[in-house]
Amino acid sequence: MTLDDLITALSDEKESLTGILLKTKVFLHQIGKKELADWAQHELSGYPDASTLPDYRQLPAHVKANVVSIAWRYTAHPLPTNHLTDQVREKFINANITKPIAVIEQWAAGETGSLERQIPMELNGLLGQKLDVGVHIERAWAETPLADVRNILTQVRSRLLDFLLELRDSVGEADKPDEVKRKAREVDTSGMFNNAIFGPNTTIVVGNQSSIEAIQANASSDMAAEVRDLINLLRTALPTASLPDAVSEKTELGLVQLQEEVDAKQPDPNRIRSGLEFLKETLEGAAGNLVATGALALIAKVLASG
Repeated sequence: MTLDDLITALSDEKESLTGILLKTKVFLHQIGKKELADWAQHELSGYPDASTLPDYRQLPAHVKANVVSIAWRYTAHPLPTNHLTDQVREKFINANITKPIAVIEQWAAGETGSLERQIPMELNGLLGQKLDVGVHIERAWAETPLADVRNILTQVRSRLLDFLLELRDSVGEADKPDEVKRKAREVDTSGMFNNAIFGPNTTIVVGNQSSIEAIQANASSDMAAEVRDLINLLRTALPTASLPDAVSEKTELGLVQLQEEVDAKQPDPNRIRSGLEFLKETLEGAAGNLVATGALALIAKVLASG
C-alpha cells in the first residue's frame, strides 16, 4: 500500500473506512511512524472511555420521552432539561460515541433517523419535575440524529486525507515506503499528524503510553477502590433509607456516574472527585436522615484521602 494508493482510496466515498484504516496502520508502520497508528487503532477497535475521545466523536443529544396523563399520551415528546444541574444535564445532552468505526459504518447505513440511548426509569421523576401535575413519563431516552453520526465518518476521512496530502507534499516524489520513511524523518510528522487529526494548537500524546498510563493508574487506583466500596454500601442502604424522592433519584444518577468512572480502564481522579461532590451536594438535601448523614461522612473521608 503506497501513499498515493491511500489517498486514492480516501477520495472514494464508496471505500470502507475500516479497510482504509487497516491499510493506514500498516503504512505508518512501514514508514517507521508506528506511534501515529494509535489513533487508527482506536478508530478500529473503539475508544476505552469518553475522556479519550476526539471532539468529532462528541455529539449533541436531545432528551425525549413517551409521556401520559389520564386524558392523553404523547410519543417522542421533547423534555426540558434546564432545571437540571449542569453536570447532570451534560450527561443527557451529550453523546460520546466510543464504538469502532465498523459499527458506526453499520449505523450510518441504516434507515432510521436517529440513535437512541435509553435513560434508566429511576430517573423519570427527576426528568419530569417540570411537567404538569398528573403527567408522567413512561420511557425516556437521549436521541442523536443519524446525520451527526454519519459526520464522524466524514471527519475521519477528511482529517486523514488532510494528513496524507500534507505528507505527500513534504516527501515529494518519494513512492516506496523506504523512500517515504527517509524523507519523513526530515519533517515534523507527529506535529503534522496532530494538527490534521485533532486540530491546530492541540497537544496529543501518541505512541507507547504504557509508562504514563501506569503512573495515572497508580495515582487513581486507591481512590477508585474506596469509591467502589462506597457505592456498594450505598446501594445496600438506600432501599430502606426513606430519602425524599428527588434526593433518591439524583443519588441514583450520581452512583451511576461514579460507577462508570471507577470501572473505566483508566479512572480519572478529577472526574471521581467531581462525582463525589455531586453526590455530597445531593445528600445534603436530606440533612438529618441517618443514611444520608453516614454517607456524607464517608464521602468526606474519601475526598480528604484523595
